[in-house]
Amino acid sequence: TAVVTVYGVTSITPIGTVAPVIIDAALDYSDLQLLVTYADGDSEKVSISAVTVGAIDTSVAGDKSFTVTYYGVEGKVNYTVIGVRSVSINAGLNTNYKVGDPFSYENINITVTYTDGSTKTFNAAEATAAGVVFNTAAIDNTKVGECDFTVTYKNVTSAAVKISFKAVEYEIFSVSAPKSITTLDTNKKYYLNGSYGYLVGDDNPFKYS
Repeated sequence: TAVVTVYGVTSITPIGTVAPVIIDAALDYSDLQLLVTYADGDSEKVSISAVTVGAIDTSVAGDKSFTVTYYGVEGKVNYTVIGVRSVSINAGLNTNYKVGDPFSYENINITVTYTDGSTKTFNAAEATAAGVVFNTAAIDNTKVGECDFTVTYKNVTSAAVKISFKAVEYEIFSVSAPKSITTLDTNKKYYLNGSYGYLVGDDNPFKYS
């Protein structure tokens, strides 16, 4: 009768590293291989698909690890979650409006700086898809003045940009006046001695166009 000796797994360690991941993004470990060592000293490479992968958390920046289990033996795989350091509004935003005009950020460009020093620029559509929040609650286009506009990404808020609303200006091309005004030269004595004029509440005799 042949005797078969089965050696158990003593350790499992990753070969290589997993690329850093941006906060809240999915960690890609599909190409990772693992070195499995047995009790007799033998070892072999296995793919990540051959093991059980534990929970992975990318919701908070920092250095982390997840477990891999092979025939009851656990190993750890380290990974890094890159956070957001700063957010800035750097181009494309119209900051000057007339009272009543709708505020728009459709041409905005936002630059995100990550904790590893890398940067990424988003346009409005890309920023929306990535989860950038456009903080428009403070924008009031019903009166003259300045409002603060900011954007928030991954709980990091940009510096405020001033949005100005100015009074509506009209350009007058012509003015028509009643005859008593247009013949002022002949009737100026009435104005000079105060015997002719308009009182508060009278209809405005001037016509603008």
